[in-house]
Order: sequence, then structure tokens, then C-alpha cells
Amino acid sequence: MRSKALPLSRILTASALSLGLPFACSTERLDGVGTGVTSSSSNSGSSSSGSTTGSGGGRSSSVSTSSAGGSSSVSTSSAGGSGGVAPLGSGSVTVVNTSFVGPNGVQPYQDLVAAFFQVAVPSPPPSTCTTTLYDTCTVTTCPQVYQSNPGPAAGAGVITITGTQQTLTTVPDDGGTYPVERGDVPFPIWNGGETIGAMATGDVIPPFTLSGVAPSDLDLQTPALPTGGPISIDRTKDLAFTWISNGWGTIMISLTANVLLPNSVAIQCQLVQAPGSGVVPKAALQQLPADWPGTLSFQAAGTWFEEVSGWSVTLELLGGATWAGMPTTSSSFKTIN
Repeated sequence: MRSKALPLSRILTASALSLGLPFACSTERLDGVGTGVTSSSSNSGSSSSGSTTGSGGGRSSSVSTSSAGGSSSVSTSSAGGSGGVAPLGSGSVTVVNTSFVGPNGVQPYQDLVAAFFQVAVPSPPPSTCTTTLYDTCTVTTCPQVYQSNPGPAAGAGVITITGTQQTLTTVPDDGGTYPVERGDVPFPIWNGGETIGAMATGDVIPPFTLSGVAPSDLDLQTPALPTGGPISIDRTKDLAFTWISNGWGTIMISLTANVLLPNSVAIQCQLVQAPGSGVVPKAALQQLPADWPGTLSFQAAGTWFEEVSGWSVTLELLGGATWAGMPTTSSSFKTIN
């Protein structure tokens, strides 16, 4: 089994989960002074979390933390590496340690478990998105909505989550589709640092067991939580973040603009826990449209994957967060300058 940090091309909720569709894009790596090398890369698959693995082809990069002490690594693999969206299909199990205020405004509820698996598509349409790397941040620009052609859903039987405060399960329907499981189990479902397991009894996808380390909850200190409106983001300055956490998982920061419209722009950053601070560089922020609204998301997260008899299976663990004492993992923003 391999371990990776969870990149953010998601709004960081279990209900946002979707799975690996092949795509092709241009990738450019920029260093601190804005120079770099551009190359074209065709990847064999992607997921809503942004993690991509190739089977003998494609290029991937990852940032991972391995302990509460905050040790980390940044790695890039080129074509010919192992791993990847397997030939039969791919899927993910996502477990979320986040509580939200329910419809009545009082009782909290939780998106606990989401699972989705799909059969691989032989000849998917390519994407025209362009990806540029700025330090530990990735900017993805798409000139049009990507019209995907997902394969049919496939089930893995009953999936049981262990290591949480209470054992959780999710069961697919006859078509292999899993519901987003919500509940009123004691919150939080983990404290950070526990081993969380996902065990599937098997069906179209054979039985499997994956495990990973639960990420910490994140207490965001800065930037300041806006009152009565979106946070203002100055594109001419680095956007600084500070947080308090007990050190498990990788800090994931995402800024998205026009995410459901043509010409969408998404910034996804992976920050090491231990310093308690990090920045989104201004060079990345300048790729966002000026005077434009969007969504800022933040969370500690981790992912682990392995191939099971021709299927690529991923376990994603998402931690909870607070901002100025308010339980939330996101806020609206508006760019200035």
C-alpha cells in the first residue's frame, strides 16, 4: 500500500466525491522567481481529490507528512513509474470528521462516509485544462467545462470503517451506488493519530482492506474570519495562513473561482503541519480573475491507495476545522487588485 497526501481539487466534502477520469493537460513548474520548464503530460486518470497515479505512463507529484512531528517530503515521478488508475476501474472511500449545523439550525449532523467505484472508460475525451505548479501550490485553469463520460458504477459490497469512536458502515444499492452516509454519532469520530481502516466484503470489486492515520482537526488563526461578507484577497501579496493542530495530516488549502462555469480557475496547496504557518504565493493568486468571487476551503487530510486485482482503490480521511471558534471548512472570498 502506498501513502500520499490528499491534493485539493475538491471543495473538501464527502458529497463532492467523484472518480478517476482520464485527462490530458499541460504542466508547468515555476520556481520562486517565476521561471521553469513546460511539458505536456497525459495522465491515465484523476480523482476529485486531485490525486493521480499512472500505470507506466504520466507524471505525478505529491507532498506528504508522516508523523505528528511534521516530517515531510516533496516528490515528483515521471513516465514509467508504477501505480495508477488500474485497467478495470477505480474508486474511493472517504471518511469525514466534520460536523455541520443541521436544517433546524441546532442539531449537528455529519457527512460521515462516501464511497464510489466505477468501471474504466476505454476512450475518454481529453481535457483542455492547464496546470501550473508554484512551490507547493497547483493552479488549474480550464477554458471550458469538461464533458466527462464516466463508466458505470460498481460495488465492493458492505464497507466497514474501523478505528473511529463508533464503527461505521455503508451499503451499495443493486446498481453498485453508495449513499453518502450521515448520522448523529458522537462527535468527533476521531481525535487525530488513530489508525482508521476500511474493509470491503467484495462484489464486482474484490474484497479489500486499507488503513491510514486520522488527520488532526485544524484551528485556523489567520487570515481573520470576515464578518458580514467575503474575505478580501489581495492578489499582489502572498496570502498567509496560521493554524493550531496536533500535527497529523497535511494542510490542504483550496481557492476556486467559477468552478462550475467555463474558464474556471482553481488553486490547490499542500502545506506542512509542523511550522503552524504557510502561504499561497502571490504568483498563484494572480492567476485568479481580478474583482471576482470564489470559495476558500481548508482542512487537514490524508489518503492511502493500493491496487486490488486490477482496481485502484483509495482511502481518503478528512479532518474537521474551526475558524475563529466557528466550525467550518470554507468561506467565500473576493479578489482585489
